[in-house]
Amino acid sequence: MLESSNSGLEPELSRHGYRFVKRVFDLSLSSVVLTVGLVPSLVLCAVIYAKSPGASPIYSQYRVGRLKKDGSYKVFKMYKFRSMRPGADAMLESLRDANEADGPLFKIKDDPRVIPGVGTFIRKHSIDELGQMLNVWLGDMSFIGPRPPFAREVLEYNEYHRRRLTVKPGCGGLWQTTVRSDGSFNEMVKLDH
Repeated sequence: MLESSNSGLEPELSRHGYRFVKRVFDLSLSSVVLTVGLVPSLVLCAVIYAKSPGASPIYSQYRVGRLKKDGSYKVFKMYKFRSMRPGADAMLESLRDANEADGPLFKIKDDPRVIPGVGTFIRKHSIDELGQMLNVWLGDMSFIGPRPPFAREVLEYNEYHRRRLTVKPGCGGLWQTTVRSDGSFNEMVKLDH
């Protein structure tokens, strides 16, 4: 539904030289990380599979990226190492009352959906995010930029909030390095601008 609608905004596509250099940097660094991290990633996948049999160690979820040239929404698959039990997304509605975040965000400090042991370790050290190196390499994301939101979150955005979709999303930005989960939704949007 979101993909076929128009945001009413246009993506930031000027500064061609800057975007070219940033893309070369993203492509180069993600290639190095993917190459160096191949063996540790395979070991991590084996551990995740052992702790959560039958579930894929690599988890993907649809996220909203930078707006297309015509202002419509771009949705892509974001990859992560699995830190939650299979079926965690289906449990989301039953946990809405425990949500500790405001606005369209959803956060629970001691999330019951996390795989005990390995999942807790992966999330504490943000290792689950390393799967996004593939997204950086593919060009869906950059190293630096606002976190790509879920479509359900974007449906609650106003025009000011949607402005964060005019640039390519990233693995991290000012929000992640400063307030992270302790900040409000409006703080996140303000820091992403």
